[in-house]
Amino acid sequence: MKKKLISALCTAVACTALTVPSIAGAAATKVFVDGVSITSEQSAIIKKNRVLVPMRVIFTKLGAEVQWNESEKTITATKGDKKFTITIGSENAVTGGNTIVKLDVPPEAINGRTLVPARFVSEVLGASVNWDKKENAVHIISAPSASPTPSTP
Repeated sequence: MKKKLISALCTAVACTALTVPSIAGAAATKVFVDGVSITSEQSAIIKKNRVLVPMRVIFTKLGAEVQWNESEKTITATKGDKKFTITIGSENAVTGGNTIVKLDVPPEAINGRTLVPARFVSEVLGASVNWDKKENAVHIISAPSASPTPSTP
């Protein structure tokens, strides 16, 4: 009886060991803004083939102001004349005036950090987003700032 129990336990441990490398070996999703690697206490995640990135660090790098409303669980980001509001768990975002945009994946909170859809928030703030499958990385490129118009004497 004891041998059967030990054998069953060893089999269970061996099966678990075989599945763990596939999870542990999965490469973390990298995030770059203007070519600079972004690090945060909470890593980016992939849900439904969409990358969710840590909100505050990305918004700061893109030059946006962020307001968090704890009671409503909403995030409002503003950069110049660009503005949007998203709510944790909601697939609807509000841009500009009051245009409702459906998100593929809603923002979520993980470990006290808010993660937002990279493509949506970046493009609303005037940036472009590219996915590098080989590198398992999202590259966010901020819009170049308009150069001042030279004045004529």
